[in-house]
Amino acid sequence: MQIKLFNIPVSDTGVLMDEMNTFLRGHKVLDMEQKLIQSDHGGSWCFCIRYIEGPHPSPVPPHGVHKKVDYKEVLSAEIFAIFSHLRECRKQLSKEHGVAAYIIFTDEELAGIAGLEELNEESLETVKGISTKKVEKYGKALLELYHLPEIVAPELFNASK
Repeated sequence: MQIKLFNIPVSDTGVLMDEMNTFLRGHKVLDMEQKLIQSDHGGSWCFCIRYIEGPHPSPVPPHGVHKKVDYKEVLSAEIFAIFSHLRECRKQLSKEHGVAAYIIFTDEELAGIAGLEELNEESLETVKGISTKKVEKYGKALLELYHLPEIVAPELFNASK
């Protein structure tokens, strides 16, 4: 076991805090104590970190990093065709609402929608990650775009969808 001390002034611009966070991400931390110290020079936080030497591989990807899924490999050809059409509908909604496409529905949610037996507002709520509020805000519009006859190729989609 090793010990490392970090003394970070309350007035730190973030540089010393970033240094400590980098250290923490790279080591297996066993324990950490913190204490606010007041002196004539101002206040500072003192961190005592007990850790194991050597890099610590993180079992969870860093915040905001997700493994990319190739839905063409994961979904059947029929479901992927529906998924692709849903992505086009989502893209149009994204432009209309002025928000990023993933805000409307994520690719994972669209894959779940594409696999539904019946495509309607009630069935959308059965997909993981889709709430009633999201269905109210974007679901109906997505379904309207999806069912437009000039957009949908009838040979790809059965009558229930």
